[in-house]
This record gives sequence, C-alpha cells and structure tokens, in this order.
Amino acid sequence: MLTLEHRIKFFDILCARFSGVRHDKLLISYKIPEVQFEEFRLATLQYMLAMLSNPVPISNEAKFLQTFEGETVANMTPNGKLMPKSHLVSGFNRWVQTAADMLETLNIEDLISSIRMPVLRFKAGGEVSEELIQRPFSTYKRHTESMFGHPRNTLCFHAPILGDVEGNHLNFFSYPEGYKEDSFDPVVKGYDDCELTKGCSRLPVKPRSGYLYLSDATSVHASQRTSPSVGSRVSMELFCLSKTVNGEEGESQQELDVTLTPNVFFELGRTKMFIPKDTMSGMTELNSLVDK
Repeated sequence: MLTLEHRIKFFDILCARFSGVRHDKLLISYKIPEVQFEEFRLATLQYMLAMLSNPVPISNEAKFLQTFEGETVANMTPNGKLMPKSHLVSGFNRWVQTAADMLETLNIEDLISSIRMPVLRFKAGGEVSEELIQRPFSTYKRHTESMFGHPRNTLCFHAPILGDVEGNHLNFFSYPEGYKEDSFDPVVKGYDDCELTKGCSRLPVKPRSGYLYLSDATSVHASQRTSPSVGSRVSMELFCLSKTVNGEEGESQQELDVTLTPNVFFELGRTKMFIPKDTMSGMTELNSLVDK
C-alpha cells in the first residue's frame, strides 16, 4: 500500500512539473491554457449536441443545458454519466483528444502508468431531493474514491466545463485528524459507514471553469447545490494510476475499469480511435481500438 507520506511526496514531484496552486496536502488546482480549454469546451458542446434526438443551437449555453434537464437522453445514466455509444464515436474521440491535450500541458506523462477513459458527467440543477441524498453511495455525502474501490495510487482530475459552476460544484475537505492508512478502505453498505469523513473541515476552494483540480483517491469531497434555484453543471472526471514512488508497490485498478497506457491514450483522436461497447453499465467499456 502507498502510504500517505509517500503520496504527499509524489504530489511534491507533481508540483515541480507545472505551475499550480497547492490547496492541501493532496489537492492542486491548475489553470488550463485558454486555447486548450476553449477547444475542450467546444468539443464538449458538439459531443453533447450529437446525443440529442432533436438538436438545438449551442450558442445559448443555458438553454442548451435546459434541454438535458427536460429531455430523456438515451445515453445518460441515473447518476448523470453521459455514456459513449457507437453513433457517437467521432465526437467522443474528438472530446477525449481535447482532454488529452489539456493533460499533456502538465508534463507528467512519465509519472503515469495508465489512464482511465475520461467521463463526462451532467449534474442536474434545482433542489437536491431527500431521496438522492439518502442513496447509500450518494455523491452528496462526504466520500473518497478509495471508498468506492479505487486504489490509493489513483490521481483524480476534476474539470468543471459548462453551466452553473458557482452554485453546483464539488466541495473539497482537509484530511481528518485521526487518519490511518486503512481509514478510507472500500465500503459495502454506503458512505455513511465512514464516520471519519464527518470530522473533516471544508477547504476554501470552489472549482471554477477553466481549471483542472488534481486530488488523491483518499481526498474527501462531496457534491453541493447551494440553493434550490441553481442551474445544471457539466464536468469531466479522469483517473490515472501513478507509477511507484521510492520503491513502494502500487495497487491494481479495478478489473472492470478500462485503462490505457499513456502512449496509446495520447493518440486517441489523432492516429487511433476508441470504439466503445454499447452499454449503460456506467463503465466505458472497450470494444476495439482501430487506426484512424
């Protein structure tokens, strides 16, 4: 197991690779170069537009996102993941390519052993229902990715893209005083099983559009809507596995997760195309990789 001490040292190495702001031991924000972010934002809009049975103009972002609130989008899971489908291959690969372009500006490719396919997520606006809050694995409860089964050498990227990112956002929390290496092991019944997260202090960080937020698999976070009138939000999440640090052994990714080596991932949309399986499992499953 990679200890907290070794993961902090790894983040020290990360901070030396790019110009970012370190908000906590294992939380860094990075301003994406404007050209890369604008290409990513436009690719997101075009990819989402192809998902609609009745396309609407993307020039008005607020109205465009309202369409996703009011229409049943066939490739959206109950928790808002927008799944790639066979008829969306071109737009999906273009979107992944622009995400890779942003990641490439960090200059950390040699520190990564594998990259999980990025996920585009739609977070609805309005008031959070009690039913949603009470779900065992509700993202509105404080949790960590390791509690869901992701290994501790996972680097977690979060990027708000569209919508009401002021009122509909993630909260990040500091490490609890009583943290132990097994504190955030996988849970079975839900996030309420972990009392330790309730003692964490919220960090003064509100994710903004145009920034990448890099955290650790044991970083505590939770979704929040600040009022019943907030709008929807679209964001990207992307997980990488870091290489070993100081000789410590890394952990293996979950079997169902599709991960690619960096040299393959950074070719998607350029020389290679990722052909996904038609599934609503919540996982981006690989059908085949083909030359473009």
